[in-house]
Amino acid sequence: MGSIYWSLFQIEGGIPQKVTLLIFLGVFSMNERDKQTDLQGDYLVIGEKLTSKNLVLLIRERKQPTAKKPQKYLLLKVGDKYKYLSSLYQVGQGRFAFDTGSPAAQQVFSKVEQFILELEQTTAKIYAA
Repeated sequence: MGSIYWSLFQIEGGIPQKVTLLIFLGVFSMNERDKQTDLQGDYLVIGEKLTSKNLVLLIRERKQPTAKKPQKYLLLKVGDKYKYLSSLYQVGQGRFAFDTGSPAAQQVFSKVEQFILELEQTTAKIYAA
């Protein structure tokens, strides 16, 4: 939280008195607001972008996947940037499991939850696992 000191002069009985006001700026963390965000719901799919009423997610692919890091991963748009959310673990045709347990996701979400992403050509759905 930031603050500004602002000085002004007040006249009392013909004598200027300096009055200093401290104004607190309510700067809210983007992360605090996003911790209330719910990933569950229906999404429109355009290319690699998944869009819901309040969220934009992006599916990306790693150049060199490993056993612990699968090829696909999920990013969440926060402001004008994308933040890493989770790896996407394929659990069926067009179905992926993921969670909010990564350190980056914990900056955005208040608790670790597991989800399933059902991905079709033009739509997607995310629900609790």
